[in-house]
Amino acid sequence: MKLIKMSKEDVREIKAMCIPVFVEQLTIALMAMLVSAMVKGSGMAAVASVNLLNSLTMLFQQTYTAIGVGVTVVVAQYLGRGDTQSTGRAASQSIMLSIYLSVVVALGCFVFMEPLLGLILADSEPLVYAYSRTYLVYNVLSLPFIAIYTVASAAIRGSGFPRTSLWATLIHNGGYAVMAAVAVYVLDTGLTGVSISLLASRILAAAASIWLLMRGNENMRVNRLSLRLQGEIMRPVFTVGFPLFLENLLFQGGKLITQTFSVAFGTNAIAANGIVNNIHSLQIVPGLTVSNAAPPIVGKYCGRGDKKEAKRKGVQFLGLATVALAITSLLMYIFLPPLTTLFTDAPEVQNEIIHVFGMICLLVPILWPMGFALPSILRSSGDAVYTSAVCVGAMIFMRIGIAYYFTQVMKIGINGIWIGMYADWVFRIVFFLPRFIKGKWLDHELIKSKATAGEDEPASQEDQEEPVASEK
Repeated sequence: MKLIKMSKEDVREIKAMCIPVFVEQLTIALMAMLVSAMVKGSGMAAVASVNLLNSLTMLFQQTYTAIGVGVTVVVAQYLGRGDTQSTGRAASQSIMLSIYLSVVVALGCFVFMEPLLGLILADSEPLVYAYSRTYLVYNVLSLPFIAIYTVASAAIRGSGFPRTSLWATLIHNGGYAVMAAVAVYVLDTGLTGVSISLLASRILAAAASIWLLMRGNENMRVNRLSLRLQGEIMRPVFTVGFPLFLENLLFQGGKLITQTFSVAFGTNAIAANGIVNNIHSLQIVPGLTVSNAAPPIVGKYCGRGDKKEAKRKGVQFLGLATVALAITSLLMYIFLPPLTTLFTDAPEVQNEIIHVFGMICLLVPILWPMGFALPSILRSSGDAVYTSAVCVGAMIFMRIGIAYYFTQVMKIGINGIWIGMYADWVFRIVFFLPRFIKGKWLDHELIKSKATAGEDEPASQEDQEEPVASEK
């Protein structure tokens, strides 16, 4: 009971982190739904294209998503040790690394665009190919900008200022919503206008996040972005980020593979599965909130060496995720029929969505918190290799293998894709829950103490200067 019981201080600490992160995750989920809803007028081919390509672009984004998680944990642990100079160095160098990597990924995407489209779309109709090509070009162009926004926001969140990072998210998604609505409903430019709006909004978000980062706060000092990467700072970021990068790469790749299983069932099935994923993204917003809010808080206590408090916070976050997901799942189930009409007017697609989503609403509160929020808590200590290995195993043996069997062998339709996902969630719990309970995840030392840290790579003069300003 002591682990679960929350004091006023616990409530205040978790509330301060969770509310801004919840708003941030909610706007992200709503924007994904809004895009599908706005392109509905262009037909099911446009809806299918957007939903298939979203999975591919998420695959491209895994490099800097992993860097963002790594820098969140590292900044939080430096903060726990009171080393505000290193928090800023970790943030600035992580942003530069994300820029370098995103440019390489973008160039590779342009070179191999047609083979990629052929691999994903397979025998889809020509109109799906045309829409997909347009949407993909603007997504690829926006990769360096979304990289800057993602990593900068993660660093700010890790420093204990989630409300600051929220501003960049609101600029990104709010700008996207306004520009896309004008493009579709005023200028009548359809998917092309939506794609251009996506690029423009990400440019704005990158500019806003850099400004917020340079503005500074009392826990993180950043003057300028240093082009030179320092091993002492980047090593712990890589320790968390690299295993997660491999995990997310395989996870998104596996997710993309399972989504292509719906291609054999026709355009309506592709659209229905994509819409289910969009609604599911809204459903799990509270869970994603916990996954993003836990590392800064749990990581801070890990940095202090307070294992007992780190574990107690982890239990509290898991309880919060379970209760919140139960509430949202119930609401989603009640309002599911009118929700489907936002995305499609085709009765057969609506019926397929309702048929699949009922089981999702039942299982998410039971399985999702321990399958997805729990590994985020484990990574807060630096326990990244184990968690990533389990997630990769779950993807390969459960999600892909079982989904393939039910969709391609048993031919039961898109429900088979989700059966594979349920198996993935159970697999994760079997390995994560015992590790959390035993406390083995707390035995990691991600950041060396100053007494033992290497002095062979001192900070450059520009990194040692005082911040130009701090956030009040």
